[in-house]
Amino acid sequence: MSKERILEFDYIRVVCLIGILVCHSLLDYWYSYEWLGRLLGMTFNFLFLILSAFLFGLSWESKGCPSHKVVFLKKRMLKLSRSYYPYLVLLFLLLYFSQGYFSPRKIVSHVIYLPWFDKIEGFGHLWFMTMIVLCYVGCVVVTRKFLKDISIAVWAIMAVIAIILDYLVSVRGLPGYIFPYLVGYMFVFRYSRRILDAVRSIRITNNLIQFILITGVNFVVFRIYNLDPYSFVSYLLGIIQALSVFCLMYDLCRNVSYSKVIIFISGISFEVYLVHEFFLGHYSVYKYIHQPIVSVTVFVLLSVVTGYLLNLLSKFIAQRSSKA
Repeated sequence: MSKERILEFDYIRVVCLIGILVCHSLLDYWYSYEWLGRLLGMTFNFLFLILSAFLFGLSWESKGCPSHKVVFLKKRMLKLSRSYYPYLVLLFLLLYFSQGYFSPRKIVSHVIYLPWFDKIEGFGHLWFMTMIVLCYVGCVVVTRKFLKDISIAVWAIMAVIAIILDYLVSVRGLPGYIFPYLVGYMFVFRYSRRILDAVRSIRITNNLIQFILITGVNFVVFRIYNLDPYSFVSYLLGIIQALSVFCLMYDLCRNVSYSKVIIFISGISFEVYLVHEFFLGHYSVYKYIHQPIVSVTVFVLLSVVTGYLLNLLSKFIAQRSSKA
């Protein structure tokens, strides 16, 4: 086990993956629980995202807070592409041979990491690829010398502006939550060490209380008052829920033991995230298996096995590239 590994993050990443799989299962099959699916999606997608902000931020601080250059983006994009591009090949081949679907525009938009603005029906989860690339750009921006020491007040102003932009863009039917997600990611990256120190200082009972209160409020808002799941408020509540879950999970996992299963699932979580929609929507296992326990088990197993194979392919491509 690497000394650099943060086991808490591996456990949280696995919880995020489970939350996302449950979210999309609810949206695909158990329609009466759509409100819960939306809340889980908004919570665990954002948490899945900022885990990388913590890891990059901690690494950045350990190296003396250098200014990230374009080479950082190149390395990150190269690592993403080793899994993402083979996945796209499989996706478009599947769409073509099963549905006769062929769209040069969508192929180009997905290859250049812009699927968020040109979604394929049933595979909208690829918005995450656009978001993560924007966040990597944000890492480069926030490490610029003139931005390293901006005050918390400036960050607060940026957050307010992001919320306003979120609203203005969302009412036009566009993904406005890109702005608070980006500012949140940059802030976590910049202050990762301080945030973790602050979380460690909170007593477990206080973390449990805040989690129960925030979850209770979201239950009332989403379930009882039927908040529009696509409104800008819903995404903000999802961010708050994600931070609440992180604080509680990080506290609960502080003394966990090394688990090969958790490390394995955590290591292929990105690939599982990419491929799991193969088994939903038009190709949903829930159309053919109506026994809930069996259908969920098959869905999870197919996602994990396919994700593992994609992960192996990614490693193979990386090994061949290093020898070239």
